[in-house]
Amino acid sequence: MFLHLSQNCVLDKRDVIGVFDMDTATVSPESRRFLRECERKKKLQSVAKDIPKSFVLTEDAVYLASLAPGSIRGHLEE
Repeated sequence: MFLHLSQNCVLDKRDVIGVFDMDTATVSPESRRFLRECERKKKLQSVAKDIPKSFVLTEDAVYLASLAPGSIRGHLEE
């Protein structure tokens, strides 16, 4: 099955490693460093229309999404 993050981004649910809340995850310096490193390596992709509420980690990339993390997790469990 697939996870629809935005009009231009659909992921295979099996590829999703984790879903993280931007508000809580970015409090940690390690998380901020991780996101900066992903951006530097061009593995950070914004699919958010507004300020991102979550990020979705896959083996190949990190996606910044407008959807709340709970909504994404709910879609993953369907």
